[in-house]
Amino acid sequence: MKKIIVFVLAAFFAVSCTASQEQRSIVSVTGKSEIRVVPDEVVISVTVQTDDKNLQEAKRKNDRLASNLISAVNKLGVEKKDIQTGYIQIEPRYEKRYEQEGFAGYFVKNTVTIKIRDINKFEVILSEAVTNNIDRVNGIVFGTSKKEELEKKARLDAVKDAKIKAVDMASEIGQSAGRAVSIRENRVFYQSADYRPAGVMRMAETAGSASAFEPGEIIISAEIHAEFILK
Repeated sequence: MKKIIVFVLAAFFAVSCTASQEQRSIVSVTGKSEIRVVPDEVVISVTVQTDDKNLQEAKRKNDRLASNLISAVNKLGVEKKDIQTGYIQIEPRYEKRYEQEGFAGYFVKNTVTIKIRDINKFEVILSEAVTNNIDRVNGIVFGTSKKEELEKKARLDAVKDAKIKAVDMASEIGQSAGRAVSIRENRVFYQSADYRPAGVMRMAETAGSASAFEPGEIIISAEIHAEFILK
């Protein structure tokens, strides 16, 4: 019985040592990839603001401006499902005159978000928004309708990059890279052009001028960590 126990323990330690040796004999690499694409859609966020000493009148003015804006961009080909309004914000304001504080009126704000699926209409729609007396452009986000597809490709390209690195490194020491024992995604990063409100307003005011608008590129990058057995 003792001999059997000793044999089993010896076999267990032998397997453990073999597994440990295999685990140590690995090449660890980081794979990276980057895809650059021209955006084909854009989201604009604008603020509609009105004021009046009468709250109901201030709200009516705001509703009218927002409705006019929605109608205008709808006529330019933006579907209603791609236009979204936010929550109404009401703020009573006071102003100081001759060291006395008096009621200035109610300020009503609303945010309108417009998704433009045809990027060629971007400047025209932005100009139309400014024409419809919006208070400010909060910002714009350029995007691609193929985001998921491109993120998947970036991820797979990063895996290929990791495999190439593993093969090259193993070859340098006279070995080869075998099967992968682990693959971990570190990150997938999506970066588009950043336009601040002031820059966007200038862009809207000069829309249609000789200086053509360039949307730049969207960068989709991926990074993975992988370990391969050395043979």
